[in-house]
Amino acid sequence: MNPLPFLKGSGLGNDFVIVRAQDGWDSLSPERAARLADRRTGIGCDQVLWLLPAANAQAQMLVFNADGGAAGFCGNGLRAVMGAYILGLWGEPVDHPRILAAGQILEGWAGREGAIACTLPPVVVKGCDAVAANTFTDVDLGNPHAVFIGDDLPDLETLAAPLNGHPRYPEGVNVERVARVWEERGALHAEVRICERGVGETPACGSGATAVAAVVGQGRPVTIHMPGGGLHFSPASAGGWVMEGAVAFPFSGVWRG
Repeated sequence: MNPLPFLKGSGLGNDFVIVRAQDGWDSLSPERAARLADRRTGIGCDQVLWLLPAANAQAQMLVFNADGGAAGFCGNGLRAVMGAYILGLWGEPVDHPRILAAGQILEGWAGREGAIACTLPPVVVKGCDAVAANTFTDVDLGNPHAVFIGDDLPDLETLAAPLNGHPRYPEGVNVERVARVWEERGALHAEVRICERGVGETPACGSGATAVAAVVGQGRPVTIHMPGGGLHFSPASAGGWVMEGAVAFPFSGVWRG
């Protein structure tokens, strides 16, 4: 098999393998994505991001979770792809790249202090439900989220377990455990841990942080703190948000698998 190039990206420790159709990745099955994501026998990542040609955009982004399942959307992955274009890692730098993701054309730009910012698709807060006596808010960003808030909640794994295979989420759900929400000098903050479907707990999750921002922010700017670091959110038009935070590109290489 011919060696195919890839780029390794990271958003606050939430890591990705990024591959492009124009580099020879003209097909990518769930099984092959899972091999790429394997941390022992592959490259290793939380998500594989597959970039395809798109009209009126630099690329269309499709997302596979580490188990090969379709993710629907990946916020940190979107920022990583935006950052690669902005930094010129695939040729001439693009100041305001446009990426088709979750059925929307989204735009990115260089943020403050080296951060990468991007627009996000509209967030749909569907309402509340409960499982094992714990109430959560059901949120949709093109991928499903269950947001739990409280300082006396069970641990993240205990919250996530009953939702695996739940009839409401036949393809799984991302689970967010918000331990506390506070204001500091007039700014809103939330502390969160996240379990991603098909992956497990990750240091950060952009779409999970967005779901939390929509629930706790309620139209206000908010900073979401995760084990990997913080993401800042500002409300945008039509129910969308702008997300800003750090990205990194530790290495690139070729895949011979």
